[in-house]
Amino acid sequence: MPAFQLASNDVTYQLLDGEVVAIHFTKGTYHSFRGAAAIAFDALATGTESQYLTRLFVDAPVGAGEELAAIVAKSVEAGLLAVSTTTTSAADRSPTSWTTPFFETYTDMQQLLLADPIHDVGDAAWPRVAGSPEQPPQ
Repeated sequence: MPAFQLASNDVTYQLLDGEVVAIHFTKGTYHSFRGAAAIAFDALATGTESQYLTRLFVDAPVGAGEELAAIVAKSVEAGLLAVSTTTTSAADRSPTSWTTPFFETYTDMQQLLLADPIHDVGDAAWPRVAGSPEQPPQ
C-alpha cells in the first residue's frame, strides 16, 4: 500500500481537538475528518503508509481497515492527498482508541474561498465576489 502526502500546496489542514479541517483552496472546498478519520488523515498527510493505519488504534474493530481505506479513497478523490515516495513509520505515533470515522465535504464557503481579494476589486476598492453588491459592507 502506498504512502501519501498533501496533494499540492493548495491544500492545508489543521488537527484541532480531535478534528481535522482540510481546505482545498483551488476547489474552494473544506472537509471535516472526525473520529478515526482525523487520526488517519493526519498520519497519511505526513507520510504514513496506508497499510499501517489500523496500527494507530489500540482497539480497531474488524472491518476498520475497510473503513479507513474508504477515507483514503475519498481524500484522494477530493484532491486532498496524493501518493508519496517518502514514508514515515506508524510506530512513531502512540496508538489511540478507535472512534467511528466521519468524513464530510462542505461547499457553502466556496465562493469566498475562491475569491481573489487582490485582483477581484471593483470601483469601490472592495473585493467583488460574483453576485455580490459593488458596495462594501457598512
